[in-house]
Amino acid sequence: MMTSDRWLPGVGLGILVCVGVGGLLWPSWSSGRVLRGEIGQLEQELSKPKSDPEMIERLSQELAGLNALRDQRMTPIPEERDVAGLMRELSAMLDELGLLEREITTGSPQVHDEASVMPMTVVLSGAYPSVAEAVIRIESLPRLVRVQRLRLALERTRSGAVNRSGIVRADIRIEVFFEPRSVSTAQAGGSRR
Repeated sequence: MMTSDRWLPGVGLGILVCVGVGGLLWPSWSSGRVLRGEIGQLEQELSKPKSDPEMIERLSQELAGLNALRDQRMTPIPEERDVAGLMRELSAMLDELGLLEREITTGSPQVHDEASVMPMTVVLSGAYPSVAEAVIRIESLPRLVRVQRLRLALERTRSGAVNRSGIVRADIRIEVFFEPRSVSTAQAGGSRR
């Protein structure tokens, strides 16, 4: 059994150790807590939007650059369907390429959330380089179109043999995009040219 003579010095020593450790750690912990609070306040301050002129100028330049990039890379969706204008443009382009044997048909427009789509089929016959150039130009029209299907075939003679003259028949199905609100004013059905 332990006597009180031995027990008291052990307790006293334990209390001194605790006070000493507490005296060393408490200031560090307290100043760390203050620093963490200041860091939190500074992080909040940094996360707030700044309105200083340099930042506004930098963001304006960044926005202008992104708008220019959009204008370069994006093909616009026109507000109006303008099938007649598109067919005139296609006819002039095909005339320029010497593709006089052709048929252009349109289908009924379909309404989607962000744009309306009108199917159009272009059937061409001509020399392969002219037909290939026509496909490239159709894909590069100044309005948004998507080539949905492209079929190329060599023309056959009356006997059924393949004609080696270089005349190619192309069947191109494209989708012409336009703003959805103009569908209500668009005519249903197809037109032929």
